Amino acid sequence: MAKPSPELVRLCAEDLLRAYKLERFRVPLALPAKAIGGRIARLAHECDRIVGAEGLVSGGHFLLERFASKVETFGAIPREGPVLLASNHPGMMDAIAIWTELGREDLKIIAAERDLLDHLPNIRERLLISAPGESRVLYEASAWLQQGGAILTFPAGKIEPDPDVSPLAVESLQTWSTSLMILLRRNPAAKLVPVGVRGCLNRDAIGHPLLRAFRDQRDRDWAAATLQILLPRYRKTQIRVGFGPPAEDFMALLHHVRSLIEAPQA
Repeated sequence: MAKPSPELVRLCAEDLLRAYKLERFRVPLALPAKAIGGRIARLAHECDRIVGAEGLVSGGHFLLERFASKVETFGAIPREGPVLLASNHPGMMDAIAIWTELGREDLKIIAAERDLLDHLPNIRERLLISAPGESRVLYEASAWLQQGGAILTFPAGKIEPDPDVSPLAVESLQTWSTSLMILLRRNPAAKLVPVGVRGCLNRDAIGHPLLRAFRDQRDRDWAAATLQILLPRYRKTQIRVGFGPPAEDFMALLHHVRSLIEAPQA
């Protein structure tokens, strides 16, 4: 496995401290954070290398083999043509599970900017970076759909509760942005495909005593997802990805996603 850059290691270590709100202990925790961050950075760097050499789907398999016990898929997977996939966002592995099961190398993912992406160039090339107050991502996504490509977006714009561990997963759908409908109006030939994901978070990780200090559900979920990456015993997850029928409008989209996450089997 190739060696990642020192800057990628540093950024992974910073993410680790941030996940557990330990930034103020950056100096005394520098060595263990660097050691653990280095393990994460090596995996990310290797995934990026695989994406560049073999494609996005192979890179996804590399990570899922290490961080999930099983991935199940149901529903009609849109294998070709312009498609906008809109999914709930219950953890770190959801996007990877979707892109791997979708099996399309022409997929681009709308994502927020992160410094570490500059050190993962092959993965970054597959992303459309969304910045607050900027409309550029809409033009880029629209152009990609016009070429017949696939776009994956998470309309909540943040990590959401996992339907397997939280009753708030359906409630979170109320926070979804309608901006994705702009893309559909500009690209009437594109299909709007709802996606529902569950099983990304391990129940035992969520219940770890370390996480009791987190009052905010979003912070606790992020810390649990990080714990799964750090400790192999929390990686026993069965991720389920459901693809629903094309939706004609935003309300139909929400209805289909709700059905997918409430009754996650065909």
